[in-house]
This record gives sequence, C-alpha cells and structure tokens, in this order.
Amino acid sequence: MKVELNLKKSDRIMSAWEISKFLNKLNSKYYKIDLLNSIASIEKTDDIEFFIMKDSFSLENHYRYMKDKKNSLEDSINLIRLYYLGIPISMDKNNLFFKKLSYYFMIIRRLNSEFYKSDLPKIERNILPKIYCLIQEYIENLRISSNIDKLDSKELDDKIVEEIQKVCKENLKNFIIKDKNDNIRLGDLEERVKNILFKQNKNKLDTDFFEILNNLERPVIGIYHKKEKSFEILCRYSISSKVNSEEKMDIKKIEHNSPTTMIIFAGMVSLLFIIPLLESLKLNKQKGKIDDEENKKNVEQLENKIKELEEKLEREKIEKISKVENKNMRINLEKLKNENVQEIVKLLKANKFLNESLKISIKE
Repeated sequence: MKVELNLKKSDRIMSAWEISKFLNKLNSKYYKIDLLNSIASIEKTDDIEFFIMKDSFSLENHYRYMKDKKNSLEDSINLIRLYYLGIPISMDKNNLFFKKLSYYFMIIRRLNSEFYKSDLPKIERNILPKIYCLIQEYIENLRISSNIDKLDSKELDDKIVEEIQKVCKENLKNFIIKDKNDNIRLGDLEERVKNILFKQNKNKLDTDFFEILNNLERPVIGIYHKKEKSFEILCRYSISSKVNSEEKMDIKKIEHNSPTTMIIFAGMVSLLFIIPLLESLKLNKQKGKIDDEENKKNVEQLENKIKELEEKLEREKIEKISKVENKNMRINLEKLKNENVQEIVKLLKANKFLNESLKISIKE
C-alpha cells in the first residue's frame, strides 16, 4: 500500500529552485520519521546494537551494495564500505567494539588528510581488516575471561598503533626531498603524524546517538549483529537507488501551472505526519466562519478523513514508537518524531500547500 498526497499551492507558481528545496526538505523529514519508526520496530536484544554515522549520506553515491540486506564484516570489502560511510557511533556509548572501531576510523581519516596535503599515498585499505581483527580478538578474550567490564586496553591500543605506524613509515618514504626546506616539511609532517597517533582527543567521538540523528539532514542508521558480525542499514531504500520499496517517497507528478501542483507517493508511515497535517487544516477551518454551512461541511469531511486514517494506522499497526518498552528510548524517539512532524506541518504552511486542495488517498 502507498499513500497518495495531492498538493496545490494557494497563491502562485514556484520556481524550479523552490520546488527542489521544498521536496528535499519534505523527503528529509519523511525519511527521518521512517527511520525513527523503523528503530522502534526492531526488538532490542543483547545481540544487536544500533549505530549512526557522524555524517549524512551522499546524494551522488548510488550505494549499490545496499541491495544486500546484511553485510558481513568478516568480508573485508564490507568493512571498507562501512569505513567509507563515515564514523559509526553506537547508541550505547560504552559499546567496546564501536568505541575502538570508530576511534581508529577517525585516526586513519586524519592521517590520510595529512598525507593528501603532502601529495603522499593514502594508507592502504588493508589496514582496516587488521584493526578489526585485533578488536575482535580482544573482545573474544574478554568474553572468555569474563572480564567484560574492562572497556579500554592499553595493550590493544599499542598493537593497533604499531600496525598503523608501520604503514605510516612506508608512506613517509615516498616524501621527495629536493632541498633543506623539504627536510623541514618532512619533519613537520612526521610530528603531525605522531600527534595524531598518540595525542588524539577521544572525546571527539563522545557524542549522543539521538543528537546526531537530530542534527543531520540525511542520517545513516544501522544495526550491528554481534553474533553474525554483520551490519544492515535501516531504510536503505531511501539511500540506495538499487533498492525498491513501497516505503520510499516518490514524485508522481509536478505541474508548473499557476499555482504549482504536486502528486507525491509515500509509504504508510507517512500517516504519522499526514494526520497532524489534516488536524492543523481542521483547526484553521474551525477558526474561520463558524456559522458558514460550507465551512462546517469541510470540517466534518476533515474529521471523517482523520478518523478513517487513524483507523487505518491502528489496523495496519504502522505506528511502532509508542510500543517501545525501553522508556528512555521511547521518549527520545517520540520527541524526534514530533519535531519532524511539526517541521513538515510548518513546511507545508510556509509554502502555501496546507489548504482545502490537500487530498489524501490510500492506494492498495
């Protein structure tokens, strides 16, 4: 099933730039609501961990590999793909696997930035599987020894830094020295590399999962399966051009008449913001000419439509957030969902789409 949303501006034609800006923001807010509801739909167990990347996904990347639901990190190509997605931050700040993996992802990125500025090759990607294996080996040793409270290990860090240092030394051999100034520049680079490896501020990664989700325009959220050592990306149909789903928002038609009209298809989760849209429209009508029979009829029609959609929402069990057992997670999800819903209401109001021409229908 899909929801068809018919929009018609109440004043004028929109420019191509305005249409693009409007659709980008609408899609971004819809995507976030879908993400939040998807998080809520997954039963949290000891075997899974939610994570979020520190940066938005790129609109230029097709993310073809996301056609596969799960990606095993035992396969180095999937680890490399995770690295290129960004820096993963766990919902659980004390999750040892992500604390270490994220930190060394950051280190490699910082080093590569320095090498790039000095026209040196980047660190070979095969360092990533080595780091991953060292972390997994350490976690397994903790499990066997039942010393799971030991979240940091100097021994582990020393081993990882030693591996990275080996690669850095090989990279630095490519630095071409033509005069004494080059010697100075090489010395400065070596010092910066040393500072990155030994004086990094780990607190840079001490950020909150929900804060990142709220701040990013196009967040990437995944689930890490501990036993399988694999990850999957939530709502990947909104990220990858290779994944199809009825939940993806699509533009069916845009007419550059005066005023501008649009027909948009969205998943059933869109009812979470469409019902508040109709509620807002009803409230506007009720503030109008109360004794006007036509106005009363419109309000009644809106009430009937809201009731119909609410029954559909309940019958199809679409809304998942209110069912989350963990109180703290439920509060965070509900807060962000409400904020994004209100942003959509404001968006339609600001662009003069929240009017009597608004039509909603369900396509089976």
